[in-house]
Amino acid sequence: MEERKHRSGRRRRRPSRRSESHDAAHALAHTPSKIPDHPLVPQDPPAVITSNDALDELAEAVRAAGVFAYDTEFIGEETYHPRIALIQIATRERVSLIDLMADVDPTPVWELVADAEVQTVVHAGEQDLEPVVRHLDRAPANVFDTQVAAAFTGRPYPLALDSLIGQFVDVSLSKSMTFTRWDARPLSADLANYAADDVRYLLAVQAGLEADLADRGTAGWAAEELATLTRRDRYRFDPDARATRLAGPRGLPPRAMATLRELVILRERAAEAQDVPPRTFLVDNILVRLARDPVKSVERLQDVRGLPAPVIRKYGQEIIDATARGRAAPLSRESRPRPPSEGPAERTCIAGLWSLTASYCYGRGIDPGLVTNRREIAQLCFARFRGVGEPPARLATGWRRELLGDWIERVIAGEVVEFRFADECLRTVDGQS
Repeated sequence: MEERKHRSGRRRRRPSRRSESHDAAHALAHTPSKIPDHPLVPQDPPAVITSNDALDELAEAVRAAGVFAYDTEFIGEETYHPRIALIQIATRERVSLIDLMADVDPTPVWELVADAEVQTVVHAGEQDLEPVVRHLDRAPANVFDTQVAAAFTGRPYPLALDSLIGQFVDVSLSKSMTFTRWDARPLSADLANYAADDVRYLLAVQAGLEADLADRGTAGWAAEELATLTRRDRYRFDPDARATRLAGPRGLPPRAMATLRELVILRERAAEAQDVPPRTFLVDNILVRLARDPVKSVERLQDVRGLPAPVIRKYGQEIIDATARGRAAPLSRESRPRPPSEGPAERTCIAGLWSLTASYCYGRGIDPGLVTNRREIAQLCFARFRGVGEPPARLATGWRRELLGDWIERVIAGEVVEFRFADECLRTVDGQS
């Protein structure tokens, strides 16, 4: 956080954007939304849990109910692991807010999420599920994510929770307090009600989505995708995946990718030791620059624009060592090859196939953003037309193959040659979309 000096010479912390947003939101008058009468929507105000005994009693009630809505409110820009300030839980009977600013051990909550006999309902819940793996060394066990499920019902992906709530429950929610000081105490009534609404309606949304999935016949596909949220490795730091994301769609040459991987590992370790977010320790574009244009001495690091002097002083030699490891890495450790260059004709072909694929997915009621992406379509085109690389493995298995695999192969083979425009989507002449 930036600091500003007083005239006395002492430094004063400048108010963070989160604090400013917090103050601005609380300066407004808030009228709580009227809670609609719905069998899956609890009517009572949220109860604030500030003791372990009260949390144990809540956990027993949730386990007896067999299903609960779950969310967390955290501050993620100040520490390596986001600092959770509040946990929200709802059953059909009640809403509870677990105050982690009080002396409360959240382990019973993590145990619930890891219990296969209890279903956890979340919305875009990957960050909320991660603490279970970190604290218990176990994976979430039985998860229904409403954002993921909605993508199999003809709705956009990703889709905001307030939009889903508006579709299934007759209530409109404000999002004016999303970026706020969740660790501020005492917890205001406005903030408590706002946090409670993030879970109060989730079970009703789940029920509506499950009915839609059954009507469309896509419940099995959704269940298969939801099961990926219970894989432990999904929540672990993956240097290869991180390096690939930082390198962008064109990637980097193999040696540079190997170097970027080593630098990503160093940044992660240093950020954890300093207890700051990795991007706060060192921004992404500096890592990519160091990988693309390797520096061979600590002294030359001074020439890297944007590389903070404190980082050079404390970690300069480690940066040089990580660079050397990447440059010397054997081929077996290097990241995937850089994608081939696209010529004008190939670019047109890839763009056309991606457009057809996206429209086909929409026509089948699945958001294409969850199915595949342009990079995979390009990978498929290069494999089929140039014999370069392998087709994307993700499209060859599971629900994605059922939805897309055979169809896209028929398009590439020239077997699907006519389309018609209907219901705002392209349809193949055989009626499959």
